[in-house]
Amino acid sequence: MEAPAELLAALPALATALALLLAWLLVRRGAAASPDPPEPAPPEPAPPAEASVKLAPPGPCAKEQLAAIFKLMKDNKETFGEMSDGDVQEQLRLYDM
Repeated sequence: MEAPAELLAALPALATALALLLAWLLVRRGAAASPDPPEPAPPEPAPPAEASVKLAPPGPCAKEQLAAIFKLMKDNKETFGEMSDGDVQEQLRLYDM
């Protein structure tokens, strides 16, 4: 009577081994069926930068900040170099002011 009890005790281990063998065969079969990895989809083109960024027109605060920056640059010529009125006007045109 011991032999059937030993077989029943070994049954879960045998079932696990059989399941692992079957899984290994399925993985090998799937790898053989598709030897080339799938190609990734091409990335979508990014929208142009100017289309995604909407800048608000400069307000009075921005004008005050620029005026303070230009005054600081004029007061510290040794750090920032000489700046003529034409240079200031050119910079203001860049900021649409």
